[in-house]
Amino acid sequence: MSKGLNVHSEIGKLKKVVLHRPGRDLVNVKAEEFEDVWIHDCFYLDVAQKEHDAFADLLRSEGVEVLYMEKLVAEALDACPSARAEFTDTFMAESGIVNPLLEQAVREKLDAISDSYQFVLEAMGGIVIVTLSCLASRLRLV
Repeated sequence: MSKGLNVHSEIGKLKKVVLHRPGRDLVNVKAEEFEDVWIHDCFYLDVAQKEHDAFADLLRSEGVEVLYMEKLVAEALDACPSARAEFTDTFMAESGIVNPLLEQAVREKLDAISDSYQFVLEAMGGIVIVTLSCLASRLRLV
């Protein structure tokens, strides 16, 4: 059984770290949020991923166990199936979607993904309206 989270030093040897590899979440940043982003170079996804991979490899070479947030979330959802509905409800509540048709389409898209890892990647990456083909045509978005 895990001992939980225990941090006793800010300068001691790092044993384990949780990372998130950049993905669609970078590509899907809204244009109006661009100026709020700390590092503008991160919008080059291939560069950001290469830099991230090099950083993760460096950590591993120093004996650090590298865990990935998206995999941990997927494992938690698999371990507790009722957590997926709670995750989806929270995701929708925090999304700011006010259009009921859009909310329904996003829920349907997420609910249609059976693999927990792919579900997490979809949620973390953001959902673009034009990928909701059934809704986009009804709202005349494409």
